[in-house]
Amino acid sequence: MDKYYSRAALILWISLLMSISSLIGQSRRESILKPDFLSMMNYTPTFQARVEHRIAAKSSVQFTPGICYGVLYRIFDADTYEEYTLRNLIGFNTRLEYRYYPSDSSACSLKGLYVAPELLYRSVWYQEGKYFLVHGPNFTYQRLLEYTVNRRVYAYHVKIGYQERLSPGMYIDFFAGLGRRIISIKNNRKVPDGATHISDAGGIDLEFYQWDDYGTKTRVSFTASVILGFLF
Repeated sequence: MDKYYSRAALILWISLLMSISSLIGQSRRESILKPDFLSMMNYTPTFQARVEHRIAAKSSVQFTPGICYGVLYRIFDADTYEEYTLRNLIGFNTRLEYRYYPSDSSACSLKGLYVAPELLYRSVWYQEGKYFLVHGPNFTYQRLLEYTVNRRVYAYHVKIGYQERLSPGMYIDFFAGLGRRIISIKNNRKVPDGATHISDAGGIDLEFYQWDDYGTKTRVSFTASVILGFLF
């Protein structure tokens, strides 16, 4: 199913970009650059910047490319000696939205209340690991599980926001929105072929890789932020 979502998203992206490019060619030059610093504090930290461009008197499009990254995340339980890690997260994020400003006009540049449908695609890779002790009647041994995960997200939101001009070259943008997201997760979890342990003296449980497809799941999605923008 994942390949069908990817193809549908690609076709939709190309169609939207072709339509937008033709509109941009007919519009006067007016764009706002919005570095999104709050996205660096998300569950999936993302360095991204939004670019909004006017395409008509009361409408604009906004494109948001981003790079997802992560640092070492570690949880250790001193009572059970269990340790969980997430590391080496890397990936990319793209958003595309259309904005309509009911009260805007050519006299007031891209400000006021707006409604904006948005599409989102994200793909990240990271490594998960878990270390724990296994106790038996006559033995105790260590077990280490490590695997690579590919997590893809397809989402849409309908946002309501308000953008205000703070100075001739600076804007502030508030928004919140609801939608749905489809999450696809694949990983190469290790399977217990070739597992070994040494009774009493301990040992390490060795396991091999195998790619697993956990299919897709959907859930309600919420988005909100406050962003400063600069006219260019």
